[in-house]
Amino acid sequence: MTTDHLIITEPRRKSALVTAIILSNVITMLNAGSVNIAMPVLMESFQANLNQVQWVMLAYILTLACAMPLVTALSERYSYRKVFLNCLIIIGILSLACAFASNLWMLIGFRILNGFFSGLIMSATMALIYRYMPKGERAGRYATVLIIQSISFAIGPSFAGLIMQWTSWRVIFVMPALMVIPAYLEARKALPRESVTAGVRLEIGGVLLVSLATGMLLLAFTFLESWGISDWRFWAMIIGAIALVAYFIVHNRRNPHPALDFSLFKLSSFALAVLLSMILSTVIGITASVLAVYVQSVRGYAPFFSGAVQFAPSIIMAGANALAKRLYGRTSTTLLVVCGFSVAALGNALMNTVDMERSLIILSAILTIRYVGIAFVRLPISDVGMSAVPQDKVSHASAFINWVNQLSQAISTNILTVIFTFQANLLFHQAGGVGEALPGKEGYAEAALSAFHLVFSIMAGLMLLGGIVSLFMVPAAKRDKARRKAAADNS
Repeated sequence: MTTDHLIITEPRRKSALVTAIILSNVITMLNAGSVNIAMPVLMESFQANLNQVQWVMLAYILTLACAMPLVTALSERYSYRKVFLNCLIIIGILSLACAFASNLWMLIGFRILNGFFSGLIMSATMALIYRYMPKGERAGRYATVLIIQSISFAIGPSFAGLIMQWTSWRVIFVMPALMVIPAYLEARKALPRESVTAGVRLEIGGVLLVSLATGMLLLAFTFLESWGISDWRFWAMIIGAIALVAYFIVHNRRNPHPALDFSLFKLSSFALAVLLSMILSTVIGITASVLAVYVQSVRGYAPFFSGAVQFAPSIIMAGANALAKRLYGRTSTTLLVVCGFSVAALGNALMNTVDMERSLIILSAILTIRYVGIAFVRLPISDVGMSAVPQDKVSHASAFINWVNQLSQAISTNILTVIFTFQANLLFHQAGGVGEALPGKEGYAEAALSAFHLVFSIMAGLMLLGGIVSLFMVPAAKRDKARRKAAADNS
């Protein structure tokens, strides 16, 4: 069924839609990114270690990912307008609930619910651009969203750090709640009322299977340090998770209204775009957490500096996004993406030069290199992937890309956090430390610095892998286009 009649042509409604998308993305980023800065503060406030406190972030990311497969079926049944507007209201209420949480587990519980409804919002935002915007404007509008995201990424952590320095971590959850109001008003003005598909069955069971599989993977890697790589419990979790996902794929393909449309992977360019997005999400997820540990726990700076060190790089990233917007379509897409991954790999590798005395200005300069590379990559891989998809499938494609991104971010954040903790504990004990390696103990700073270097070395390798994979993306897009043309001619 074509959705061409839903294309928005009025300039004011276009602007309102982009504004609503931007605000909803900023709300989601604040709910996620501010917590990264707050990790050391939450560790101190709740007397918990990093593996425990990380669940404040992971609970949000996990349910964010698990909700994403539902968005297409919900929107076909109730419309994107109703889903988007109602989720915004619920997110505002849950953000306030997080602000008033009295203990760590209550906070994690509210974050689980907040993540679920935020997942529906985030999965819908890319679909809204490719569903309602004219075809010639989609890449440009999406680039605008990325530019504002970069600016928000710069201001948000700095502002959150400043708030925690002068008030409390609780205030950082009030900000997204307040932003829900203008986002709701703009979305209500822009989103069209449309007919819905009767009889669409929500794949709750399938989504629960994926949620269970994801939880098993996270638990396996969370307890890897205590269980060991050869422990039967670790491999039981891994094999069980893979089996559940395989069952979900087989079951899902038989559904006329699938939660996730795996037939999209017949498009080679879409499949490669998903893979590259996974690699990008893997290196983005853990960054803020380990930076916060380095700046606050290793170097002893106040929380404000964890955000401040990312301020200039993120502003420059916004400029790099704008430059990528101008270059995209005017220069080789392959060249743009390969250069982006290469620059990002260089930035990650240079993190190994950071030590106990390195100026935070130098750290900020290295982050700038990293962020510029990421900026050059995000727009091309997203647009190539989404442009390969037929118009009536863009909702499914958006849900798939966002689901895979968040899932890979959750799993990789957990794995890299375990690697960080394992390396820090290992060196801490080798240096004569007793008990668990925690901030403030003698020898912790040196051990954490080594773990910091290891994590960024792994991310540098992943960026190089992304550069190699991206060489095949544009040729795949050309083949997909030729196949669509041949199929259209035959019909």
